[in-house]
Amino acid sequence: AKLIRRNGVREDDVFCRYGGDEFVVLLPRAGLAWAEVIARRFQKAVEAHTFIYEDLSMAMTISIGVAQLDTLNCTSADLFKAADHALYQAKSQGRNTVVVHRPE
Repeated sequence: AKLIRRNGVREDDVFCRYGGDEFVVLLPRAGLAWAEVIARRFQKAVEAHTFIYEDLSMAMTISIGVAQLDTLNCTSADLFKAADHALYQAKSQGRNTVVVHRPE
């Protein structure tokens, strides 16, 4: 969590645990392109970091799904569904990747 906070979470963003091993970062006033930049920054930071747990060094990677709220045609539930779908696409593509949900 500290690593993510130091790599692009702004003061007015929301960063929280969403499930057992899932987190959400809400980026108010950030477009889809900027959200993708931040997601890739998170991915690279985690990939480059050595995690220490009980004297063991571990490498980790993350998969990230990115989506944008279309305030005209989308509810917050739709946003989470789109981001979750993108996340599962990222995981199915071999993990350690970022998938951006592109509205049709």
